[in-house]
Amino acid sequence: QASKDANMRKSITRSHGSPTSSRHEPPKFFPEYSEYINYICTTDHKISSNTDFYDWYVPNIDIQTFLNSVKSTRNGTIIYLTGLKGSGKTTHLRYVFGLSVEPSLNDGILVIPFYMDNFTGSSHQSGSEINGRIQRSINTACNLIYKNSDIKYSIQDFLVYSRSSRPSIFPEISDETYAILLERDPQHLSDNIKSINPLGYAALKLKYYAKIANIKTINVVADDLESHITDYITDFISSLLRTRNCTLNVYPEASGAAVNLIVSCRPGTYSAITRDERCNGFGVGDQRELLMPPSIRDLIEKRINTCIERINNDTKDHPCSKEFDLNKLIFIRSIIIELIDKLNYRVDSMLIGICNYDIRNVLTLIKQMLFGEHWIIKYVASTVGGAYGKEVPSPYITEVTAVRSFTLCEF
Repeated sequence: QASKDANMRKSITRSHGSPTSSRHEPPKFFPEYSEYINYICTTDHKISSNTDFYDWYVPNIDIQTFLNSVKSTRNGTIIYLTGLKGSGKTTHLRYVFGLSVEPSLNDGILVIPFYMDNFTGSSHQSGSEINGRIQRSINTACNLIYKNSDIKYSIQDFLVYSRSSRPSIFPEISDETYAILLERDPQHLSDNIKSINPLGYAALKLKYYAKIANIKTINVVADDLESHITDYITDFISSLLRTRNCTLNVYPEASGAAVNLIVSCRPGTYSAITRDERCNGFGVGDQRELLMPPSIRDLIEKRINTCIERINNDTKDHPCSKEFDLNKLIFIRSIIIELIDKLNYRVDSMLIGICNYDIRNVLTLIKQMLFGEHWIIKYVASTVGGAYGKEVPSPYITEVTAVRSFTLCEF
């Protein structure tokens, strides 16, 4: 009888927790709940309005408060939000500044996004091509202001407004020539300075539109820089810095909106930018915020609780209400949360640390743990001698099983 019991225990261990068999023969638990697990533990890198982005957002209060203050500030600041891959840089920036890849205008605050994961074309673009991309976004912003504000554009007024910036942006034209052309042929003067510095001209036009439309703050947001090669990124940021410089106030008569530049990037990209001599003199390294990822427990709970709320509210246009069973969802929550708590109890923040602070990898790791059952299901002896029955699955995780799961993940 003792021999039979030992063989039974070996059989249980082999079928629930074996790193070799689980990869090719998933245990019964995962197929039954795979739809729920995949939905909860999958993060789409391409954020869009079609995802659960806003409902699943877990704020870092300090960073969110900071970004909200930057969004409305009139100090004209340069901010770098840095953090490792998957730490939530894009999530926080786009929650505050919006998901649209086009300029937006709300409550006197203009946002011009450069979300580089949406950029198409080669990363090996010339300086003129990069400037052209920035110029098109600025022109789109100008058109947005014009359509949404009760303003009238006067080329004469614009050129008078731009005259104070002539020495820094259009030094090829003397002040005397500028004055003569302004009086005799404003259109020729406009065409001339536009051909000398197209990007500077567009930047001044944006500042002029913002002034007459009473726009207080312009936020230029550059996100997901690592979608392109480093040389392209440094070229792009240096061009943005020069463009922003064109909008800075030179004389009191050129006063207007403050222009903030907010950039998110990884620490290595930040170092590459600050080392580039073209970025010197712009205060690049003055303001930097380091972002750490949110609590994985909070993130999972927010996602599952949102699904439960939708089921309870019978949100008919969402898959949760149509396809998910409430009891299964609650059961999955108990399993995942207990699994996370076991890890954090043994080694604080081990789950996020083992994945190099990448939230997407953490969620993949959790799926792998559940898929391979690299957590031990407890069994109890039945009232019938020599027989064993399975309890309600109860996670028990160790550093060894966590590392085992991590090594078997296919990131």
